[in-house]
Amino acid sequence: MNAAFTLIFFSLGTLASAAPLGRGGLHRSFSKSAALSMKVQQDVQTLLTKYKEVRFGASSFEDNSLFLSSLPSSQMSYTHWLDMQDAERLTLDCRDLQAFWIHVDSRHLQELSKPSVPTLVRLMEVVSLDLRDLISQLRTQIRALNGTVLDPSDVNYSLLAPSAESDWISNLKGYIIFRDLEIYLNKVIRDFLLLKTKY
Repeated sequence: MNAAFTLIFFSLGTLASAAPLGRGGLHRSFSKSAALSMKVQQDVQTLLTKYKEVRFGASSFEDNSLFLSSLPSSQMSYTHWLDMQDAERLTLDCRDLQAFWIHVDSRHLQELSKPSVPTLVRLMEVVSLDLRDLISQLRTQIRALNGTVLDPSDVNYSLLAPSAESDWISNLKGYIIFRDLEIYLNKVIRDFLLLKTKY
């Protein structure tokens, strides 16, 4: 998927998510998003296990010393999390999940160019599509709370540009992306569960 198509997708998502939500509608929307977030996390866990088996030869592979500066951090103090406004909380989730989505979609495209591993390709596609749906839901919810939705043009599409790197480094980057996405989704799920109790 190139940057132009990606921009079109987010633009269409903006139009599709323009309908207002009442208070009851928000509760249903947050419940739906919580369930989808849990599904995405489960799918990412499955993907990560399979990815490690295929690319590292063992599902037990772990290296928590590795980080990518282009990935959002899930680290946040509990006090700061409690003090956040609801729209602010959702805006942060939306921004960060878009960054993760760009990385996942990029890995999916790279996987298609490698010797075929259909299971990996399918799992990445499922995660990518569900992340897009979740981002669309977040955009609708942010508007309902009178928050500011991230403009699609603000997304860093340069992350999709291929770079010259060894297969080992490329595989490690994929591992970090899926590992950190799984962790970040804990925060997203926690946010939606909190919001369900408030609306």
